Amino acid sequence: VNRYHISLLKSAGYQISTTAPQGRGAVSMEFNESSFTEQTLKDFSRLNSFGAPKFVLVYGAYVDDGSGRRESWCPDTTTAMGLINKELKDVFANGTYFMLKLPVERQGYKGNPQHPYRLNKHLKITGVPTLYLWHSDGPLNALTLDDTGCQNASK
Repeated sequence: VNRYHISLLKSAGYQISTTAPQGRGAVSMEFNESSFTEQTLKDFSRLNSFGAPKFVLVYGAYVDDGSGRRESWCPDTTTAMGLINKELKDVFANGTYFMLKLPVERQGYKGNPQHPYRLNKHLKITGVPTLYLWHSDGPLNALTLDDTGCQNASK
């Protein structure tokens, strides 16, 4: 992954952040619920990652807690994010991976069986956070972690 690939993703409308120099590390793309469409996942599925793994992370959105700190409304997300970030950093210390981040706003999610991430044929989330290893056809279900699994380093 180099600057050219990043520029292509940006020109396609992805919000991109990289966490490592020389084309190694995470390439992160984030979509909020209002900009998410079925096309978002289709584009991510077709993205040529040049052999690098792709992940989709659905998590409780971060909100300002009133003191200037940003925390997730979801306690499971707060617990799991440190573990997820550490594991990915350790596993891909000398390589690249792609991450599509889909934050979930509490107001439209809690108690709403019609939430778009619950109904999406590939996501079908039952809780947040949920981490998927993604390939061109969608998630590899055997490697999909639910809100409990994301907190367990052995998974």
